[in-house]
Amino acid sequence: MDPVSGDMYVTRNALFVSNTDQFNLEVYRTFYNPKVSKVVEQNIGINSVDYSVSEVSLTPSGKSALFCSNMYGGNGKADIYLAQVQRDSNNGKMLLVNPVNLGVKVNTLLSESNPVFITEQIICFASNGHIGFGGKDIYFYNLLNTELRNAGPAINTQFDEVAPAKRGDHFYFTSNRGLVEKNRFYEVDLTDSMLDA
Repeated sequence: MDPVSGDMYVTRNALFVSNTDQFNLEVYRTFYNPKVSKVVEQNIGINSVDYSVSEVSLTPSGKSALFCSNMYGGNGKADIYLAQVQRDSNNGKMLLVNPVNLGVKVNTLLSESNPVFITEQIICFASNGHIGFGGKDIYFYNLLNTELRNAGPAINTQFDEVAPAKRGDHFYFTSNRGLVEKNRFYEVDLTDSMLDA
C-alpha cells in the first residue's frame, strides 16, 4: 500500500505469455480515479513480457520502492530491486524508475521475497539463500551502511518465516512452524537490537 496516497499495488499474472512460453507476473497500481468515478489500474513502468515483477513496497515517505524480479542480470531466481518513485501531479500517474539490484549482500542464487520498508533506510525481507536457522528466514538490511542481519531466534526457526510487516512497534510475520503446509500469523515487539546493523 502507498503510505502517501493509500493506493494498492497488486501482483497478478501477465496478460501475455513470454517469448519462452512462460507466464510471468506483473504489478499494477490500483486506485480510485475521481475523473471516471471508479477504481482503475495503472501500469507503473516496471512490467515486461520477458520477466516477472512482484511485491511492490514503498518507503514511509513514498519516495522509493522495493520490488522482486527475475529480470536479466540478477543474482538468482528472484532478486530485490530498489527504485525511485516518480509522481506526476498533473495527471496522477506514478512510475517506478531507475531500478537498482541490491547486490550480493541481499540477493542470493535462490529466492528473496516479501521486501518491506521498516524505516526509510532499513528494509526487511525473506530468503532461503542465506545461511540461517533453516527454511526461509527473515532478514533486516540497512541501505545506508549495507549491513545485513538475520532477525534472530525471536522470529526465525528451522521452518519457513515469510511475509514480514510492521505496524507501530509491532512486527508481524507468518510461519509454518509445527504445521504441514499451513502458515499462522505471529507477532513480536520490534526491538532496537533486531534492527542494529
